[in-house]
Amino acid sequence: MWETATPAELKRLTDQIGSGILMLEVCGDRRYRLLSLNCRIEQATGLRHEDMTGRYMDELLSEEERERVLGRYDQCVETGEVLQYEEGLRFIGRVVRWRTVLTPIKDDTGQVVRLMGSTIDVSDRHELEARLRGVVDELRESESQLQLALQGGDIGVFEWRMREQRVFANDGWAPTLNFFGGPIEMTSSEWIRIVHPDDRAVAVAAGERALDNATASYTVEYRVRNMEGDWRWLHTHGTVVEWNEDGEPARVCGTFRDITQQTRDREALRKVTEELQYQAVHDSMTGALNHGAIMDVLERELERARRDGGAVTVAFIDADHFKHINDSQGHPVGDEVLTGLVRRIRDVLRPYDHLGRYGGEEFMVIATGPGAVGLALYERLRQAVGARPVVTAAGAIAVTVSLGVAVCQGGSCGKAELVRLADRALYRAKAAGRNRVVMAEQADDGHEALAE
Repeated sequence: MWETATPAELKRLTDQIGSGILMLEVCGDRRYRLLSLNCRIEQATGLRHEDMTGRYMDELLSEEERERVLGRYDQCVETGEVLQYEEGLRFIGRVVRWRTVLTPIKDDTGQVVRLMGSTIDVSDRHELEARLRGVVDELRESESQLQLALQGGDIGVFEWRMREQRVFANDGWAPTLNFFGGPIEMTSSEWIRIVHPDDRAVAVAAGERALDNATASYTVEYRVRNMEGDWRWLHTHGTVVEWNEDGEPARVCGTFRDITQQTRDREALRKVTEELQYQAVHDSMTGALNHGAIMDVLERELERARRDGGAVTVAFIDADHFKHINDSQGHPVGDEVLTGLVRRIRDVLRPYDHLGRYGGEEFMVIATGPGAVGLALYERLRQAVGARPVVTAAGAIAVTVSLGVAVCQGGSCGKAELVRLADRALYRAKAAGRNRVVMAEQADDGHEALAE
């Protein structure tokens, strides 16, 4: 039937078949005339059976396609065997990729007179495979780049398997850091044992947060001991990538990076910053607050007193006859005397009192709270300083101090006024013979009332 059916009959018969069917007549001398196209091929190519019937394939094919396609037809005719292949052909500007089964149709004498091509359009599959190959190539390239980065950098990759309770990590970065000395494979408990004791709770808590599904990932920094016994800081980021059938985390993957040098740099920067901040508000010789800082404290304490109604006391402390010490013993010895003086004052002051160097040999104490009002605290200061000589490079030097004290209740006076009252009280103490405490209080008429 197939070898004698007319083009119209072939069209009617093959339209009922689910795959694309084309029928060719073998005309000799490598010429193949198209007899029919079924509806499947028409849909795939945009060609019409009526327009194509009777045309020769060598006229329809492009130059680059002709030799390849005709060669397959010749092979099928010469061998008389079914031929299967896959190829792409261009139709109306579109390349259609076919999977074809080419079957020879023979007459009664066994001669091949027609060829029937059964085709399936696999263009979409081929495109998908091409895209997949592209993705695979990109992944391979990314993997290669990642491996180079891991080998040349300080990044490690780890895998934590929940069921086995084991940790695995790459060794690409180990030679650079001399860390572990090779690829890592150990139990979870072995890993925890190399974590610094002070950091174990933090490291474990971070992992548990991810495992408890509170978060799918975690980031934590901690120290571990390497093969040489050195502590190295790691920055670790892990993510749950697999769950078991019960919905529990089964595998965590992530990276860890050696940040030891960065941590040391941060610590050094922190210390420098703290030192600069300290120097900005402290006297470099005695360690007491400098003039600007102690005046800022006074402003804050007066503001607090205005809010809560408390008392603020300012005491000026001046080393008696200090000019004589400087002139007779030299300024370095004078500096030792002032430093010793500050140590003794601090021994008496309470934790919440403030001591500052107002200028030269003059110091300021700001006291608040219970015990700030009255002579008791300042008498203890005076006695502590004069109780024994200050030991210096020039020998033991006896030192006494004079104190002028002013009290402000409820923040009712300004900073300048309180300083003026304390300064006048100090002047009276020195004028009265030194080595004494003089209290200044505001009288109702605005003048100071002095008490020793």
